[in-house]
Order: sequence, then structure tokens, then C-alpha cells
Amino acid sequence: MCDLNYLIETLRPHELYFHQSHSLFSPENPPELLDGETVPVPAAGILYLGETEQTISALHSARFSQAASATFLVAEGVGFPMSSFYDSPHNILVTDLSLADLFRRVANVLAGYAGWERCLNNLLGRRLPLPNLLEQAAGQLGASLLLFTPGFHLLACGEAADAPLSDIMPMKEAVENRFLSHDMQKKLPPLWEAIIDSPISCRLADHELLLLPLRDRDLPAALLLCLPPARRPETDLRYALRRLGGCLGSRLSGSTTPPSKEVSPFQELVNDLNGPSSVSDAECEERISALLPPNRYIRCLLVTLPDGTESSGKQAPSANEKYFSASGLLQALAELFPNCPAALFGHQIVLLYSCERQSFTPPEEFHSAAFLRLLEEYQAQAILSNGSSRYHHFRTFYELCRRLSPILAALHPREKICHFTEYADYLVIDLACRRFREDLGHSDIITLTDPCLITLTRYDYAHGTNLREVLYSYLRNGRNIARTGEEMYMHRNTVQNKIHRITEILRVDLTDGSLQQRLLFACRLIRYYEGYLHRRLEL
Repeated sequence: MCDLNYLIETLRPHELYFHQSHSLFSPENPPELLDGETVPVPAAGILYLGETEQTISALHSARFSQAASATFLVAEGVGFPMSSFYDSPHNILVTDLSLADLFRRVANVLAGYAGWERCLNNLLGRRLPLPNLLEQAAGQLGASLLLFTPGFHLLACGEAADAPLSDIMPMKEAVENRFLSHDMQKKLPPLWEAIIDSPISCRLADHELLLLPLRDRDLPAALLLCLPPARRPETDLRYALRRLGGCLGSRLSGSTTPPSKEVSPFQELVNDLNGPSSVSDAECEERISALLPPNRYIRCLLVTLPDGTESSGKQAPSANEKYFSASGLLQALAELFPNCPAALFGHQIVLLYSCERQSFTPPEEFHSAAFLRLLEEYQAQAILSNGSSRYHHFRTFYELCRRLSPILAALHPREKICHFTEYADYLVIDLACRRFREDLGHSDIITLTDPCLITLTRYDYAHGTNLREVLYSYLRNGRNIARTGEEMYMHRNTVQNKIHRITEILRVDLTDGSLQQRLLFACRLIRYYEGYLHRRLEL
């Protein structure tokens, strides 16, 4: 759930024309794009995103103007005529963001709040911990914790040195009187009107509060967690809640839920990185720090098994066959890299590689004959990311390798061990393609290519040659004729003749380093366009 107050603060609008203090949004109650033709009559508790013209048209229509109060976020509406809607029952918020940026930011905030529930699920439905555990948990979290009955009578509390309860007068009053005053109760959401098994957030005196119902068979209660204003709720609070679950969960007695199959911490991290709720950088760094010694340089190794029908026409493997194949490869990789935590997700295996010193070249063990034979045996492809001493970068490394994997599988299927730095251009092209769709409404990124490659492609189409592929291999191999011939299965004299023909057609100097970079990028852009998007150039 997400408090609209915090959502508005995060979006940093130009100006604000009133807003409600308690509209909650969640992935189950998401914002909607405004469309004056199809969107139903707006209601409170729904957030509508639109541009200036759409919002003005909707608010002037009969069904919108007399409807119940709703909240509108107007994208790039600096000149929005606020004075025309002073009598409107709606809440209007004007921002300097584009509609795409606005929707993306709202989605990110909702994902952060949704993570709270994932962090606290281990506490729901279990027996209550001993009261003195709250003091211990508060000290570890740097937060104030209070445990209440349904009547808001205080059962136990705990506070940290940097977040004392005395900083919040209502909290101090609760500790002194052993119950929450009626005035304070009115400021909290009505917790006990219905059975709620999800955390409820609100703000009080510049503090972020989160109210969690704990449904025990003997004594129901609520846990109130409070963080000072310096803590950001989308990262620190969510991370604090995960740590709280770990602190209390290990000391809970008589769990009412059956124990689940033991999962390694790294497998849990990979599962969460692929889950519906986001994992913050702070959380990722803490969880990796628990796996590795400090000050190590880490890399992500992503090994992808083939998925689907092979080009040879063989029948696609069944789900069981895929699972056993992936499990067998996971075990073999664990033996080959015994010091690397490994996890399996879908048809991909993730390894966390670390070393003591920074290296700008890939580790030697990734070029071993044993590793290459293993990839050949399972028809798998490996991508090795860059290295970093900052553990939270693993989340980014993993996501980039995931995005690069299907591209390389389509465009470079013969490459078994791929190094991220060599193929990062494809991700730049992929991001440009996504941006084209968002901003321009199409993915015709071929407009970004160098005209020389268009000329060379026309020649190949007209004469049935492969000069563009020869040029690509020639540039990739540092203009080395022998390596190019080996990769293209050609005699070196044939390669030299083709390179000479390319320079005649294009009338360019291939020894120019700047030109080499442009042509290599253009080659990859066209390969992405044809081989990954499966679109033919219209020449």
C-alpha cells in the first residue's frame, strides 16, 4: 500500500491544488491512464494519470465534473488553468514530468511499498515473540517498536538510541500510560474493523509509521514500527522490515505454518530479484555482505540453457527435462567453481563470483577447457559481467546480463563464453529501441545507423554477397585477417579481397579508429534489427 501524501512528495510537482490525506494505492489498486472516452466515472481511491488536454477535457465533461472526488496527476502541465477548477471536487496535481516518466515513477513507488508486505509475511500467522525481543529488535533496526492489543493497550515496546520514543509525543504518551489515546487512534487507519493481514502505512509528526496486524490464535495484536524523518520509506523502511522479520522470526515459538524446504540465501536473493516486488540497493548489499567477506570485487556469471525447439527440428524438451538438465548443470558448475554461490531460476543459472583484487580482464578460470566443455555439453551460453567492489551493483549486473542473454542467443549463438564489455553495445541499442517505442510510437531504430552500412547492405542484397558480415567480423577481431578468416571459415586471401572490395564500395579508410567504432556499432544495430527484431531493411 502507498500513502498518496508520500507519492506526491516523491513526484516533486510544480504546484499542488488540494489532495486527500489518506488515499491508498497498491499493485492491486493501481493508477489508471486517463482517457476521456473510455475511463469510467472517477472515484475516490483511484489515481488518474493524463496530459493537460486530456485532463481538461475530462474535467469539463458532465460525468466527470459531478463525480465523487478523485485525484488527477497532470503530466507536463505547467500552464494548467488551475483557476478554472477552483470549485472542482477533485484533487489536481501538476507535475513537470512526461506521461511515460510519471507512470514509471508511480510504478516504482508502488513496487517499493509492495515490498513491505513481502518483508513481513514471515511474521503473519505466528505466535507472538517475547516482549523483551522488541527491545533487541529496536536496537538492531534503529527504529521504535510498540506492540498493542486490539484495544491499543500497550503490551511491550522497544526503542533505539537514534530513534527514541520520546521524540514522538503520542508514542511517549503511550509508553507512559500503557495505552494509545483516542486522539492518537483517530490518526491511525481503522485496523480492527476488518480482518487485515497486510501492513498499513501512514505519517505522523513527520515520522513514517507502519501498522502490522499479527493474528495469533490466543491473542491478536498489532505491531507499530516508527522511523524518523531521515529514513526514506521506499528503501530504508522496507529494508528495516526485512531485518525485523529475520530478528523476530528466528525467536518465534510454535510456528503455525509448516517449515518450507531450506533454500540458500543466494537462491532467495535471486528469487526476490525475479519477484514482483523490487529489491533496493541497500537490501541487496546487506544480503551479499552476509555471503562474502568485505572489500571483495564481484561479478555476475549468468549461464543460460536453450529454451524451446532447436533449429534442427528436434522436439522441444519437456518441463521435467529442462529442470533436470538445469539441475545437472548447476551441480557441475558448483563443483567447477566451489567458492561461488549459485542459484537456479527458470532455465538460467546465476553465480556470484568474487576475488580479492580488481581485474580489468576476465578471470582465467572462465577460459578453462573444463568450463567450455560443460557449456558445449549442455548447449548453454555464459555471460560474465563487469566487476565492482560495491555489492549493491550485483542487482544491476544481473539485470543487464538477463537482458543481454536473449539478444546474444539470437545473434551470437556460437559464442559460448561472452564478456559483457564486448557486447554492451547491444544493450544500448535495446534501450534505444524501448525509448523509441515510448517516445515515438515505433521501434524503427535503423534511423540511427551509419549510411555506409545501408550502402553495403544494398550491395549484399543485390549481388548475394556477405560483405557486411565480413566487415563486422573484421572490426570485431581488431582488423586481424587471420582471426577473421578463421571465424568466417575463409582463406586469408579471400578475406583480404573482400576487405579491399568494401573499401572500394564505401570509399573509406578502415584504419581510422573513429570510423571503426561507428561502423562496428552500426553493424550491431543492423544485426539487432534483423536478427533480434526479425525485421528486414526497406532499402
